[in-house]
Formats: sequence, C-alpha cells, structure tokens
Amino acid sequence: MNDNDPDNLANDPALDELIAAARWPEPSPESERRLREAWLAMSGERRRTAQRRWWGACAAGAAAAAIIIVAVMQWPRRNQPQPDIAQRPVTLPVPEPSRPPRTVALWRPAKPWEVALVQLRPRAPVAATTRPHATSRPNSLIARVDDAVQSVASGAGDAAAVAAELRADFPADRLEQRLTPIAIRAAAPRRLAAVGLLAQVATPRSAPLLASLAGDPAVRADAVAGLLRVGDVPTLAALAGSAVDDSERRRLLAALLERDPGRAVPVYLAFLSDESTAAAALAALDDVPSPPVDALFARLNDARRANRLAAARALGRIDGPFVTARLAAMVRQNVNRHEALAALASSDGAEAKAFFQWALASKELGAAARTARQGLNQL
Repeated sequence: MNDNDPDNLANDPALDELIAAARWPEPSPESERRLREAWLAMSGERRRTAQRRWWGACAAGAAAAAIIIVAVMQWPRRNQPQPDIAQRPVTLPVPEPSRPPRTVALWRPAKPWEVALVQLRPRAPVAATTRPHATSRPNSLIARVDDAVQSVASGAGDAAAVAAELRADFPADRLEQRLTPIAIRAAAPRRLAAVGLLAQVATPRSAPLLASLAGDPAVRADAVAGLLRVGDVPTLAALAGSAVDDSERRRLLAALLERDPGRAVPVYLAFLSDESTAAAALAALDDVPSPPVDALFARLNDARRANRLAAARALGRIDGPFVTARLAAMVRQNVNRHEALAALASSDGAEAKAFFQWALASKELGAAARTARQGLNQL
C-alpha cells in the first residue's frame, strides 16, 4: 500500500480537519484538488527527511561499534609486561692495549750511497751541432711563411728549397691557405715569390686559383708549374690549348696523360688529330713514364676515323715489343686491321718495320698495308 496514493488520504484526520476548516465558504472542486496535491507533496518531503535521519543514526552506530572493536583488540598488548631494561646484557668496549711510544730519530749521518744519490752531476757541454738558423727561425706558421716569401723575393733563397723546408714543418693545406692572399694582393716582388712557393706546395684545392693566375704573363710559368702537379684533365687541356709555345704544350699534355686515362685519352687524341698541335702531342708521349696503352688500343675501334688514326699514330710512337706483337696479332686476326697496320707503319721500331714490310709484300695484306700508309701520309 502506497501512503502517497491520493485514495488513502481520505482516512487522514489532519487532512480532514483542514478540509473542514476550509469548507466555509463552500470550496470548489478545483480548490479542493489543489489542496490535496499540496498536502501530498508536504507529506513526501517529511517522510524523506525522516529516512535520512534514520540512515545517519545507523552510520554513527556502525562507526562507534568499529572503534569499540579496535580498542578491545589492542587491550591485551598494552597489558603485557615490558622487559626490564636492567636485565638486558650490556656490551662494554674493550680498550686496546697500550702501545709504547714511538721513538723518532731526528738526525743521523748520511750513508755514502745516500750522498751519491743527491749529489749533483756536472752537465756535459752542449755540442754545437744545431743549424745556425735554428734558434732564430720562428715557430708560427704566419711568421715562417712571411719570412719564406721575403727570402724568395729578395733572391736569398730558392723557391723549391724554401718550400721543402716549409712542407717539413707544416701541412700543405695550411701553407697554401697562408700563401693565397699574398699571391693575390701583395706587391710585385712578394706576389711573385708567393706564387712560386704556392706552385711547390699547392693541393688540388688551389687549381682554380693557379689557372686564373696563369692568365698573368708575369706569373704564368710558376702557375703552370703548379698545375702540372695538381691540375685536372679539363684545366690542363684548356691551358694546352692556349699554350705560349710547343714546349709548354708538350709538358701540359704529358701531365694530362698521367691523369685518368678514360678522360685524358679522348682529349689527347683531339690534340693529336690537329695538325697545329700534333707534333707537341706526339712528343709528349716520350715524357710519360707509363703511357695509357690499353686506352689507346681501345680507341682503335672509335666511331670517328680521326680518333682511330690518332690512336694508331700514338701506339706507333710508343712502340716496344709488346705493342708490336699486339698490333701484329690484330692484323693476322683481322681485328681493326687497317688501324693496326697504320700504327705499325708509323712506328720507328725495328720489329714494327719488319712486320710492315712483310705485310706490304704479302698478297693478302699488301693492299691493306699500302692503304694504311697512304692514309697516314694524308694527315
């Protein structure tokens, strides 16, 4: 049964008294309905308040019961007898046995071996074996380079010898770093000396600077000397194209052939194919300790006829038993026969001349040998 049901409110005496008091004047059905609803709301709020009070009392009782239980559990521990401190064993430190006082000897006569240890030995005289300028030579890079430039500029020292002393004490890259501004901006005597020293100590990093300095006639010889050491194939080829004479072009082309054969040989063959530079190009082969023989043999099969004949002339200039035997094998096997016969015809070696003469007299190779020789004469 729900107490909040409106049908059960008919038995509520308090409500009946309120309704009786409110019946005068006679209430309308609407006002009676509102009165019943208001009473219902008030009754529910009072009931909820009573319930909250009941739950609060229950919680307080539970907390009190928990406190009592904890106190009862702790009560036996508090009543246990505590051990008497006086009954505990006491460990006393055991004093160390007394030591007799140490007797220190304040002085005694020194023994002979002790005297020998502390006795100063006389220094031997310093032999005058050092170089005369060792004490006056500065140790800093800047001072050493400046003194070297001044020595070469005044004519007191040779550039190659002075540069060798500098390289013995300092790295080449640091030397060229110090010499570069002097070679660019210094006055004429010091600038010429700096370029001469830079040519002796330069690394590939200085190749662009030396190439630009080569355009100055005053320092071209030293700049070219430096590029012969560190210049790459394009730089050397450009300088060889603008060489002042065949001697300079010959040195540049010889240095070029000592670089990467794959890049150097095509450039070299272009000089050898040109009538104005062919003599210097052929002479350059005499200055190369290890000519690129394999790369030249590969060019006997080049797509351009001029390059094939230029490679043949270069192989004929190189000559030697190994080259002649290889060319003769190509002729017999009909592998680039025309170019191999041209190389043999241009050779001054005894073996090459003998084989070419045999080819001229041969019925099978005579026509090819004459054609090859005629092609060389037209160059």
